[in-house]
Amino acid sequence: FTEAHIFNEVKLRAAACNLCAASFDEIKSTEMLSLQPSLFVDVVSSPHFQARSDDFCIKVADVLRANPGSANAELLCAVTANEKMPIINASESLFFIHLGLEHFLPMRSNPDEEPTLYERCIKSAAIHWQEVVVKSLIDSVNDGFQFNDLPAEVRLELFEASLLAADEQTGKPQQRKAAMTP
Repeated sequence: FTEAHIFNEVKLRAAACNLCAASFDEIKSTEMLSLQPSLFVDVVSSPHFQARSDDFCIKVADVLRANPGSANAELLCAVTANEKMPIINASESLFFIHLGLEHFLPMRSNPDEEPTLYERCIKSAAIHWQEVVVKSLIDSVNDGFQFNDLPAEVRLELFEASLLAADEQTGKPQQRKAAMTP
């Protein structure tokens, strides 16, 4: 795909792009790292694109880490759109929150809209609060940025969502409701 792009072989490039898109899950992350971010977007934007959201999320994060400075709002929107990445891998949630904030992606969606990348990341981090939020507090560093460098309102929302998820996971809300009824 890269060679077809370099040598401006339009038909070969289109065929290689469609092949990469259709067999995305079989391509190793290490092989994806050789793609320029613009070519990666072409693969992801292909009508033949098929990927499992969880694995796709990890590959996107790997490509973005391998190409620091290449991320911008347009690229992030293209590769993290809800229809392509409805589920955020918990291990990548803080990374994507950081990138979204850095590139001023919307934090909130309207009730009739699909959830934003930020909302999906918060949900994923909260569901896996032990592996994400607690670990980040202990480690304090995640992907080269300080957890404590996240804005206070983001940290607060992560803590709140995590506490609610922990309550749901342990069955405490039902116990409290039962104890409150006469």
